[in-house]
Amino acid sequence: MLPESVIKNAIFLFVSKLIPALLLTLSTIVFARYLPVNEYGIYQSVWSYVNIGIVISTFGIPKYILTFGNHNKVEIRKIIFQVLFFTISLSGAYILFYHDHLMLNERLFVIGILLSHAIYFIQEANLVRVNQNKRLLWSNFIYAILLFLAQMYIVFVINYTLEFSLIAILIVSIIRNVIVFSFNKYEQKEDELFPINYKQLAWFGLYDVLQVSSKWLDKLVLLLFLTPRDFAIYFNGTYEIPLIGMLLYVFQSIITVHSADKSLSDKEQIEIFRNSSYLMSGILFPLVAFSVIFSNEIITLIFDSLYQESVILFAISALVIPLRICNFSVMLQIKEKGQIITLGLLLALLSILGLMIFLYPYLELEGLALSVVIGTYILAGFYTYQIIKVFNTYIYQLFAIDKLLVRLVVCFGIMAGIKYLIPHFDEYNFYLGIIVFLVLSSVYMSFLWKSIFKVKK
Repeated sequence: MLPESVIKNAIFLFVSKLIPALLLTLSTIVFARYLPVNEYGIYQSVWSYVNIGIVISTFGIPKYILTFGNHNKVEIRKIIFQVLFFTISLSGAYILFYHDHLMLNERLFVIGILLSHAIYFIQEANLVRVNQNKRLLWSNFIYAILLFLAQMYIVFVINYTLEFSLIAILIVSIIRNVIVFSFNKYEQKEDELFPINYKQLAWFGLYDVLQVSSKWLDKLVLLLFLTPRDFAIYFNGTYEIPLIGMLLYVFQSIITVHSADKSLSDKEQIEIFRNSSYLMSGILFPLVAFSVIFSNEIITLIFDSLYQESVILFAISALVIPLRICNFSVMLQIKEKGQIITLGLLLALLSILGLMIFLYPYLELEGLALSVVIGTYILAGFYTYQIIKVFNTYIYQLFAIDKLLVRLVVCFGIMAGIKYLIPHFDEYNFYLGIIVFLVLSSVYMSFLWKSIFKVKK
């Protein structure tokens, strides 16, 4: 069961992620529609470098802070400085010397954005750890509004250039860091400080690098070989719906902090895992059904008809959504099984590479997208097997399998029925699908919230 304070902090953290994600998605829609495809591809390649570089640069520090608690400020800052100096140097060298589509000044701005975002995510993890998520809501709200207004001003008033866009992102990111830094001034009790576990920090860092490599492997490869136009098509087709990433991050952070409580038994930790995954399926199962069935309408609505080639890629990529109902690594993380987590990611990375080599000659871009989906399922299966071993449990205790399968079939059945079985309704079935998605999610969440988590003060 989860305390009421944990639920409230999860809500604050979710909202703090929701606002920037919605405005960033809106910015993406505007850029896709108003920029030439070539320039839009370059713009998204920059965000790809930043998203990949943030994870590599922080090298597991946010995950470590969430899992193992407070440390001496001088010691942890020393580690952060050393890690950032090394990783930013590597990421910066790659951006400086291996991106032909950016001018030198633009590359320097990208490195600055990368460093600023890395510092923010470390500060954010510290606030989440001490249950100060309400403060994150305000800092992210200010960040999102300022960034959106700045980008719209650049597009519609002074005429877009990548340089202006990067400068705006960097300035607004620095402002957010300053705000969050002012929030991070809280007192630490000496008896609550722990020595740094360098071994686990190294495993977490390696895990994060392998995870982002496996998740973005297709884009990393294509950034080197595709033209900006073709990359724009692939990027839009494999665009992850912001809601998924937000929910996964929120539940991973909150459940990690709560599950790391040493007073919880293995049975209680398994119950948290089972209940949280079932709760998240109430949102993500209707979402995957909607995304697959209405992939053409979604791509056309968001990115315009110029990106019709992205439709099949979007439908394939959406097939990974059912696995996002839980974060498998958390259960191994709290048992300090960093080597198993890393081994699983290495297995997934090799699987994806092998599948890409095999499928690309036959299916081209679709084969790359399918490789990532299959590799993710292999990783989920490996982690599930390891969790069962470590916790000496059974798969039916980890997941409400029968209920999850019924829910998934119901969601796909309803969405398919709306699109294909309702006659003379072609112009409106997409909007009906949106309504049904919202209704299904609301019903599942409201029905399960109290019965599953049994919130107590």
